[in-house]
Amino acid sequence: MEGIAARYKRWRHTRGFGVHSPLAYRIVRDVVRPRRGYAYYGDAEINDTFEGRVDRLMWRHARMLLRLCALLRPRSVYLPQGIHAAFPTAVTCAGSDVRQVHRLSEAPACDMICSTDTRVPIQLLKEYLQIKSRVKSQESRVGGKAGGMMMDRRDDMRDETGDGGRVRCVAMRRTPEGWADELFDVLEEGLMLEGTDGLIVIARPGMQKVRYTLLF
Repeated sequence: MEGIAARYKRWRHTRGFGVHSPLAYRIVRDVVRPRRGYAYYGDAEINDTFEGRVDRLMWRHARMLLRLCALLRPRSVYLPQGIHAAFPTAVTCAGSDVRQVHRLSEAPACDMICSTDTRVPIQLLKEYLQIKSRVKSQESRVGGKAGGMMMDRRDDMRDETGDGGRVRCVAMRRTPEGWADELFDVLEEGLMLEGTDGLIVIARPGMQKVRYTLLF
């Protein structure tokens, strides 16, 4: 059970106060809490996936996924089989050319992994987020820098230099207890935004490791 101070800190971060990382601030303002009255082009399509009573939290998370994909522009996104139609619809609306993957064995090769509770094993997520170690391994094999991977710090997942996989993202809902701490422990460089029910983790080479708690 969180105290008043922790809840207040979440409230501040959700509004951008005290968020000093430029990338984290962009995600807070454009993804987690966009300005009031702002609608994305795919919101209506997401609404159409719900029949009868709408799960408001799922609806909000699907719209957040749309905005996150629009910001990061992943080329491929893993979505668990059987996930609610709102989520693949959100990815499609963010970019019709984004490849959607549903086989767990192919998830590590994707720019983004989306998961609910324990559908994706935590060990897979840990290995997925350890970009720096993977880059060093590649450099040792080729005897130098791996295609400039460590130098280019832009966030667009399609802005590549031929190497691929420089920026990776995990987006979760219904995060199991303790998983946020374990994933942050293995994150070498990048960002974690921890909500009360969801989680966004971005591994990005060259970025200071930071963590913020929010309300989402």
